[in-house]
Amino acid sequence: MKIFRVLRAIVFVLLVLFPFVAEAEDEQFHLGAQLAVTAETLESETVVALNVVPVVFEWAFSDIVGVRAVSILNLQFAEDGPKLAHRGAGLVLPFYLLWEPPLETLYAGPDVGYTYNPRVEGSDLTTAGEVGIRWDLGSSWTLNLAAQLGATRFIGHDDDSWVQHLGLFPSIGHWW
Repeated sequence: MKIFRVLRAIVFVLLVLFPFVAEAEDEQFHLGAQLAVTAETLESETVVALNVVPVVFEWAFSDIVGVRAVSILNLQFAEDGPKLAHRGAGLVLPFYLLWEPPLETLYAGPDVGYTYNPRVEGSDLTTAGEVGIRWDLGSSWTLNLAAQLGATRFIGHDDDSWVQHLGLFPSIGHWW
């Protein structure tokens, strides 16, 4: 399947980059909670979803770039009522642009997410750009505000097409 080839290529590129990137000096690992609210148009209906298992892990393997993984289990609000949908994960490569990364920074990077949606018995592939800002709250705690804009491909749905994706992602967590 094409999605798995794309994901394998991303993992391969990450493994090749790691030995050549200078290691971050201070805090390198982040564990936190990321409230995720997304909106997508599904069959001419705008569907809003809330991630109910919002675990986020980030590894800042240099002062320039990191990798962040997010669990996804969405509670989807549609015309037929709220139901669990979208089970999967997302991966972001944040490039730290300003200030003192990774604790206090402006960042931007690509995002890819893959989920299975039992409501429609199909999968979703999301590709987006993410921009965020992170503040140091003290004692290695940070507050992060991010936004994503991109597209979601519905795979195996009645309408196998790309639709616009918009996401807002505040998170809080601890670095060590």
